[in-house]
Amino acid sequence: MKLSILLLAPLLSAPGFAATILCPGSPATAVTVSTLSTGDASSGCAAGTTILSNFTITSGPENNAPAPDPGDVTVYAFGAGSGVDIVFSAAGPGPTWVVPPGTTTLDSLIGFTANSDTTNLFNMLDAALYIGPDNQSGGELTLSGNYCLGETTLAGCPAGQSGGFTETQNGEMISTASASLVPLYNLITVQLDIRIRNQTTQPFGLTELPVDLGEVDPPANPVPEPSLYGLIGIALLLIGIVSGRGRRGARAR
Repeated sequence: MKLSILLLAPLLSAPGFAATILCPGSPATAVTVSTLSTGDASSGCAAGTTILSNFTITSGPENNAPAPDPGDVTVYAFGAGSGVDIVFSAAGPGPTWVVPPGTTTLDSLIGFTANSDTTNLFNMLDAALYIGPDNQSGGELTLSGNYCLGETTLAGCPAGQSGGFTETQNGEMISTASASLVPLYNLITVQLDIRIRNQTTQPFGLTELPVDLGEVDPPANPVPEPSLYGLIGIALLLIGIVSGRGRRGARAR
């Protein structure tokens, strides 16, 4: 019996992985995105029960402003009730996310992967784009995003597991967008595209980009995936073999 339990345990345990560090949880402890892309943090950091990894910042196709630098952008994250909040900020020393005056467009792509280390499933993706300084407006803000459920990359996302959203505001200080995630998965890869067009005579840019991932409990009677049926079959076969050997050994004695 003990051997049977040992055989079943690794096959039926939920997949997951342990992060090497905790994510910084407040503005006071925020670190740069480049910090979360190297060393111990490169395998992910834990925010509540969610593992965050694969942080990236690159220039988008429409960018003609100073190129974004992961060393200038800070991030912190924390578990927030039934979900996780991830906040990117342009508080770094460099020119990241600052849009010069005139008809200049900043286009930045921000990516990350989130994996719930529990049975919870992601059901909502919300993001907001704030610009500053506070008394400056007159630009065009576009916040769009793409995601792939159940995968650690957007490339080759299976049919039915991808989606996106786009929201544009003119002369406003904030642009928000959200998407309901269907079907439900505990793994999601996200890429946000922030485009800020400065049509004023003063420089301004993005000050904060909060992202919220909502989570829900799994359905009451989830249907096992086909791969799980196969694992259970293998486990039962191994149990039968071990039990049969035990009975034959007892008769021989």
